[in-house]
Amino acid sequence: MKLSSLLLVEIYDTFLIFSLGTILLLIIVGIFFANKAQQTKMSNLILWSIAFLSVASGLVINIVLRFIFNIDPGVGNTVQEFFIFSGYVFFMAFTNATFYKNHMKTGNILFVVVVLLGLNQLILINIFGQIEIERGFEYYLRITLDIPYTFITFDWLAWSCYSSFKRLKDKDIEPWIKKRYQFIALASFIFSFHNIPEFFQPKDVRWGSSSDPTSLIIFGTMTTMMMIYAIIISLSWFMPKRLKAHFNKGYLKIEDHELSEEELIRLLRKEIHGT
Repeated sequence: MKLSSLLLVEIYDTFLIFSLGTILLLIIVGIFFANKAQQTKMSNLILWSIAFLSVASGLVINIVLRFIFNIDPGVGNTVQEFFIFSGYVFFMAFTNATFYKNHMKTGNILFVVVVLLGLNQLILINIFGQIEIERGFEYYLRITLDIPYTFITFDWLAWSCYSSFKRLKDKDIEPWIKKRYQFIALASFIFSFHNIPEFFQPKDVRWGSSSDPTSLIIFGTMTTMMMIYAIIISLSWFMPKRLKAHFNKGYLKIEDHELSEEELIRLLRKEIHGT
C-alpha cells in the first residue's frame, strides 16, 4: 500500500511538471503575439496575447496561493476563474476581430453568451467554491454550464480557422501557412472538451489529489489536453524548418509577392464575406 501511495505521488508530480511546462508555453505564446502585434500593428493579435496571458496568470496565481502560501484552494480557484473568464472573453474578441470584422452578428451573440456563462461561473464558484468538495447539485450545475462556456469559446475559433483553411486551400500561399489554421482548429477543438472529465471527480476529494487514483486520472487527463493544446498552438507559429519543408513539398510559387499577416487576414475576410 505504501508503494502504491508513493507511485501516485510520483505520477502526480509528473503531471504537475507537465502542467507547469504547459503554463510556460502559454506565457511564451502570449508574449510572442504581443511582440508580433507591435511589429505588424495588428490589434487582433494583442487580443490573443491577452487571452493566453490571462489564462496562464490564473493558473500560476492559483498554484502560488495553494502550494507556496498554503491558502485554501477555494480562494485560488476563485481567482483562477476570474483570469480564465478574462481569457475566454479575449479569445472570443480575437475570433470576432480576426475573422468577422464588420460582419459580427453571430459573433456578437456568441460573445454575449460567453460573457453571461462566464459571469455565472464566477458567481457559482464564489458562492459554492468552498463546499465543492462535497460535489453536490451546485457543483454539477456549474460543470454542466461550463460545457457550453468552453465549447462556444474554442469551437467558434476552431470553426473559423477550419473554414479559413478550406477557403485558402486553393490559394497561392505556402502550404505550411495554410496548415497553421488547420492546426489551430484542431487544438481548439480538442481543448473544447477540456472540462468534461470534471464530471467524474469523486466526492469528498480535492481536485487533482495525489491520494485518489480517480482524481489523479482526471487531473492527468485535463493536464494532457491542455498540454496538447499548447504544443499544437506553439507548433503552428514556431514550426520547425523540417516540418515547413515537409508541408511545402512539391509547392511551386506562382506569384512573387508574399502575403503579410495583415494581407492574409484581409484575404480571409474577403473570402468569408465577399467584401
